[in-house]
Amino acid sequence: MITKDDISTRVREYIVKESFSPKETVQNDTLIFENSLLDSMGFLFLIDFLKEEFKIAVEDSDLIDDNFRSINNISDFLLTKLTAKK
Repeated sequence: MITKDDISTRVREYIVKESFSPKETVQNDTLIFENSLLDSMGFLFLIDFLKEEFKIAVEDSDLIDDNFRSINNISDFLLTKLTAKK
């Protein structure tokens, strides 16, 4: 079973790669959009990455700020989706 740490690691690696940010500046509690790590187009690519990487469906109702504010928020959101999928 996948853990929150596993999810966080994979999401952090993706964000670091896509934002060209130094790895040490992207922490689990870093505010992704407030710190300009991703823009609106980057957000769309993030959603596609999450769908492919974690085999989840992202509904319009899931697209709220609280689910994507930080890596911690994304990990919690994904754990909820993955748990509901079983």
